[in-house]
Amino acid sequence: QMFIDVLKKLPQMDQAKKDMLDKCEDYYRFTTRELIEIEQFRTNYTIHEAIRWFTLDSFVNRLLNRALRTENISNLYIFRFFIIDLCKQLKYEMMFTNEFNELKENIGNLIATNGFLSTSRLLTVAMQFILGATDTDEIKVVLFEIEVN
Repeated sequence: QMFIDVLKKLPQMDQAKKDMLDKCEDYYRFTTRELIEIEQFRTNYTIHEAIRWFTLDSFVNRLLNRALRTENISNLYIFRFFIIDLCKQLKYEMMFTNEFNELKENIGNLIATNGFLSTSRLLTVAMQFILGATDTDEIKVVLFEIEVN
């Protein structure tokens, strides 16, 4: 977690994006589909699409999730550009206090949402994205534990 906190303090630079995409191109050098996807990312990606790219079945999803699962510091550093963007976008996905209180009152009940939920089967991965975030009077940092029957 401390590593992710340090990454979030780094300035976003074009070189970090280039480093990440160069490494991804090297990894997928024999896979045309992924190389096309990497080029699409290079030309079209904006910070507002970080969550979408992370949740798609994409090169970003596969390689970053592998780095998170294995806690490979070198690979996490290579993805610093994307991790910073993802944390920034997730920061805006927090819950207003009144919504949080309403959820607390409905524990055990059916709840519907029209928003986005980022999920992971591994608590350690989920915690990396919320640790270091802080609650305010108006906004709460939330980690859901979802049990599926």
